[in-house]
Amino acid sequence: MQQQFEGYLLLHNIAKPKNIGTIIRNAAAFNLTKVFMIGKQGQTKKKFQIAEGFSFFGNHGTYDQMNFHLFNNLKEAKEYFVLNNIFVCGVEIGEGSQNIITNPFKGNTVFFLGNEGTGLIPEHKALCDHFVYIPQYTQKTASLNVGVASGIIFHHFAQWAGFTEQQVEGEKFLDPEKQKEEKERKKQEMIELGREKKKQKIEQQQQQQQQVEQQNNIPQDKIENESKNIE
Repeated sequence: MQQQFEGYLLLHNIAKPKNIGTIIRNAAAFNLTKVFMIGKQGQTKKKFQIAEGFSFFGNHGTYDQMNFHLFNNLKEAKEYFVLNNIFVCGVEIGEGSQNIITNPFKGNTVFFLGNEGTGLIPEHKALCDHFVYIPQYTQKTASLNVGVASGIIFHHFAQWAGFTEQQVEGEKFLDPEKQKEEKERKKQEMIELGREKKKQKIEQQQQQQQQVEQQNNIPQDKIENESKNIE
């Protein structure tokens, strides 16, 4: 059986809340395991401040579905990645960057996306083990929006890693938790339906029994009078 690798996101230096929300949503859709963030002092507080900022800008509730891990600085992050055999893949156009179509992944991978304006600065590039870029087929735009780019990158990694495609119902992908809840709801409905049918059957049997008893308890004089009327 082929080993299934894991994907991660290093979310740092993205300026626009809407892009942050979109990237989080893409990370959830393409099964990235965890989101890493860089903080300074009061990291936990910073996390919730960031969450509050982007929760209304495109993540569509996926923030609650993701696991987060906060580092004090980039050095601490790099040490963690090395210790846990996670390759840092920078998303950047430039010399030495590999076309994403070739799936140049090496194993467990954390993706580091550049700032909307400056891209990955030298300090950030130093953290990376390799780089990928998304090919374009015109010169009409210099690059893609970082939120759009994240979806393309994560999708390629998901295919390379062999992630299982989620089931579809109607025009949406099923949420495993909601699917479980729906299954349990239908189970309870069947139980209640069974109870109702059993109750109705018992009531019907009781009514039939009462009718038999009523017939058996008809007074004798009433039977004689009915016989005379027939004559």
